[in-house]
Amino acid sequence: MIGIGIGPGFGGSLPFSPRNISGLALWLRADKGVTIATGVSSWADQSGNGNTATQATGSAQPTRNASDASYNNQATLSFASAASQFLATGATPSLSQPFSIVVVGNDSGAAAIQALADDKAATLYFANNGSGHYYLSGGLNVTTNAAASNTPKVLIATINGASTTIRLSAATPDVTGNIGAATLTGVSIGCIGNGVSGFLNGKIAEVAVYSKALSVAEVAAINNYANKRYGISIGA
Repeated sequence: MIGIGIGPGFGGSLPFSPRNISGLALWLRADKGVTIATGVSSWADQSGNGNTATQATGSAQPTRNASDASYNNQATLSFASAASQFLATGATPSLSQPFSIVVVGNDSGAAAIQALADDKAATLYFANNGSGHYYLSGGLNVTTNAAASNTPKVLIATINGASTTIRLSAATPDVTGNIGAATLTGVSIGCIGNGVSGFLNGKIAEVAVYSKALSVAEVAAINNYANKRYGISIGA
């Protein structure tokens, strides 16, 4: 059996991937499963659940960067807010609480709301509020983490009622609060809703969704993975 571990090889086991953690409902990585038309028309789910994200409109398709120097020369997708670029899955994954969302990416730092991921219903968006504070719709707002919004980071949200947490390139929660009874019925990437507003002007390297609350050890494994793969510094 392959353990989670937090080192690059985990004591002789295979290198970590998000699949090492149980409950993986969606996994998108920019070097895997990308179909190019005008831009990225399809981003295939690597979790095995078939939750592929697509975009049929050519002008709304993000651009793939095969080697991004800002992300340790790993692949990323670039989203342009002026062109309303985004990708979205169908109605799945469909999850009730608790569940967790992981995004490796950044926005431009501009004074406008920029969403990295949402539930397609404009009710659970994970975004920068235009003043450098990352938040979940429903009022959970990170105000204490000084990480610049236009630099690569790993954002981890566990949605679990009054125990909902957000971590911003950090081992411990930056904020804990009550997000209410939000559910997940599909995922949009780079906007609020299914292309409604809050378009991202930035990059995304990975998106993962888990059908559970992540443990401290699992968060540490994901953070270590982001540090090793993308060169993202992780705080306490």
